[in-house]
Amino acid sequence: MADNPYEAPSANLSGNETFAAHTGGVSQGVVEQLRRTKGWTRFISVMCFILGGLMLLGAIFGGTLLSNTDRSVRGLGGLVGVIMFIYGVMGVLQIIFGTKLGGFSSAVQRLMYSARESDLEDALDRQRSFWVFAGVLVLIGLIIAILGIFTAYSKFR
Repeated sequence: MADNPYEAPSANLSGNETFAAHTGGVSQGVVEQLRRTKGWTRFISVMCFILGGLMLLGAIFGGTLLSNTDRSVRGLGGLVGVIMFIYGVMGVLQIIFGTKLGGFSSAVQRLMYSARESDLEDALDRQRSFWVFAGVLVLIGLIIAILGIFTAYSKFR
């Protein structure tokens, strides 16, 4: 029921394609702030899927190309194989990033139409999950970089 008993009645003939009224428990200001991020997170999600797919294809076709080359290049096969493996892992990580951001965007979409507190919690939990994943990967990358620096320093000292 509307807050104003003298307000003209209205009907949502298009189903769930309009923003929820303020009666859902979450303020429109909060919903609006998350809505403004939804387009960008959806865009980055799609770009992550595309980049991850291209990286996986590059790893697969790079390995196939390597196996079909002459013997002079096959001497580097171990190193190139490791590089192709790392490239494949990076592709999978990009797809995971895309999945996490896409889940956040979908949760914000549901929040826009329902304005329910449970949908807000879901959106924030999906955002938290994305940043935890990103933070863990940054820490792993930092550790690998530090180990690489120490290894290079010890080899060239």
